[in-house]
Amino acid sequence: ESFAKAAELAPQSLDAHANLAALAARNGDYEQARDAAERALALDRGNLLAATALARVLLADGEPGRVIALLTPIIDRAGVDEARATALSLLGRAHERLGDYAAAFAGYTRSKQDFASFTTGIREGRLANSAFIDAIGEGFSRTDPGQWPAPQAPRADRPNHIFLLGY
Repeated sequence: ESFAKAAELAPQSLDAHANLAALAARNGDYEQARDAAERALALDRGNLLAATALARVLLADGEPGRVIALLTPIIDRAGVDEARATALSLLGRAHERLGDYAAAFAGYTRSKQDFASFTTGIREGRLANSAFIDAIGEGFSRTDPGQWPAPQAPRADRPNHIFLLGY
């Protein structure tokens, strides 16, 4: 909603239109995604965020050839980041839909390489997921439930809360 308002208030804002397009495409609002992406691409034909949003729409519309034509000329202009990794994955999906499995595999491979490259800094110094899960389990196993305070009776003047732990 805030990107839509920003695009309305500043119709020449590339970022507002591109981000609105990306959000709408992820949410499955393909009409809004197409409109916002086309507005962004009218401002900058090379905007990869808007192009990936439009690519999602085109894939949903069954137009993988148009996805390839849209993304191929601009994909390598971007640096290694999430937008390019996403674009490469969408390009792989478009090739897969056309039965060009070698090109699909190449797109997926480059996407995963990009993703691994730009997330390296995030992963450094962190536990591996399996070690993290084991550490949580170990911590809970050492907790004595007898030490927990007794539950309070529900009160009509405040809602009951449910706490969920998930991973």
